[in-house]
This record gives sequence, C-alpha cells and structure tokens, in this order.
Amino acid sequence: MTLQAGALEGPRGTTVREPEGELVPILVDSLDEPVVARWTSGDGQQIWYVIPDGVDWNQVVDWLVQRALPEYVPAALRRVRSRHHVDPALETPAETQARGTLEELERRYLQDKARLEDDLERARQEAEPVRNGLLYGSGSELEDAVAVVLRAAGFAVTDLDEELGGTLSADLLAVLNGSTCLV
Repeated sequence: MTLQAGALEGPRGTTVREPEGELVPILVDSLDEPVVARWTSGDGQQIWYVIPDGVDWNQVVDWLVQRALPEYVPAALRRVRSRHHVDPALETPAETQARGTLEELERRYLQDKARLEDDLERARQEAEPVRNGLLYGSGSELEDAVAVVLRAAGFAVTDLDEELGGTLSADLLAVLNGSTCLV
C-alpha cells in the first residue's frame, strides 16, 4: 500500500499525475508493510481510511466504536451520547466493582496465557530434537532419539556401540521387567 503516480491516456497523449497527500500506516503486517492506512490530501481537507478489500464494514465500525474511540478519543463518544461510553465518575458502586472485577479477570487471563505459552514453548524445545530425530534422523541422531523414547517408556537402555566399541549387530540393548530386546 503506497502512493503511486497515475497515468491517463487521452487524445493529447498520456498525462502522468504525481501522487498527492500523505499516506500514514495505522496497522502493519509482519513485514512492516501497511495493511490499514490513513490518507490525508495535500491541502488537509480530506481524510480517507484505507482498508483491505473484502473486509466486513460492520466489524470495522464495531472496532472503532468499541475499542479505538474509547481508548484514543473518549470525548467523542461523550459528545454523541454513545451507549458505549460511560464516564467512570458517573458509575454506580456496583458498576465500578463489576468493571474492576472484569479488569482483574482480564489481567489474570493475560498472565495465565503468557505462562502457558512459555510452558508450551519449553515443551516444544524439549520434544523437537526427539521428534525430528525419529521422523527425519538417521545414524546416531536416530539412535539417540530412539534411546530417549525407550528410556521415557521405562526401559533400561545400553548403547552397544559405546559398550562394545562398534556396531556388531544392533545399536541398543533395551531391558524392561527382565525382558531383553536388541534394537
């Protein structure tokens, strides 16, 4: 999303018009490219908000009224007497308590979510070498991954390459409840 020159072809030839105004990103993607922007004309008389094609306008308006205006321009909602804005100074004690409880719930939720995302990331980092070794590994990488899984299942595992100084017939000796298996 950028301002670009436009070309018009007519009987007198091609006319190129340079872009006017300023395009300011409001929302950018992971590549730092604007997805939603505000365009202001050169004379400042027009302001257009540019959003992706195919977006449901009801969602945009709802977001503006319920999120953006209360946070960035709360006086605008008061001036139009919006039902989405109640001045905290005018709330009843029950409203104040309920709002405070809701804010506390949201704060705890964000803390719990961050903690659980950290737990998930740690578990992934622990599992990834074993998973990759089992799915894509060969040689010692596969052997190490199989040994980890067998140990997690309760087997006593001996690396025969280390024990005997090289591979003779199997890589691992797995023992569980007196039963022995060569892997």
